[in-house]
Amino acid sequence: NAVKRSKPLKRKPKSSASKRTSEAGGTSSRTRTRKTTNPRGAMVKKVDAVFSQYVRLRATDETGHGECYTCGSRRHWSEVDAGHFMSRACMSTRWHEDNVMFQCKRCNGFRSGEQFLFARNLDAQFGEGKAEELFRLSKQTRKWTRAELEQMYHHYKRLVDELRSSKGL
Repeated sequence: NAVKRSKPLKRKPKSSASKRTSEAGGTSSRTRTRKTTNPRGAMVKKVDAVFSQYVRLRATDETGHGECYTCGSRRHWSEVDAGHFMSRACMSTRWHEDNVMFQCKRCNGFRSGEQFLFARNLDAQFGEGKAEELFRLSKQTRKWTRAELEQMYHHYKRLVDELRSSKGL
């Protein structure tokens, strides 16, 4: 049941401004997004960075080397990740110290965090049920305020500075 038209539909021609931006490799007016500043988002990134340093430094010796939480390989703290048992997308456990460990890039990235081994090691280190506890906690909704994020940033910044000076790194 197609509708028959007496005249074909006419398309609006592109405006000259959108033609110029398209030709120059820019975005058209339809796809352009408004740039906004998000001070809370910027603070989340700062906390992520300093928390990652803290997690990696706390697991090292005086030479800056530590063992991957899941495979045991020795690496320098600057060459590893702060691997999360429960994803960083779960804000309630994103900066939980038991949820994040010193993890080599192979295990954390290429092997998707080795979650099974991670859970087994958590239970061995903290007691049976720790992985399940973190799993349940990760399902809770949590939105951190800017003030809480700033407080967390300063707390972990101080700990990183203390670790660096005590280990001579």
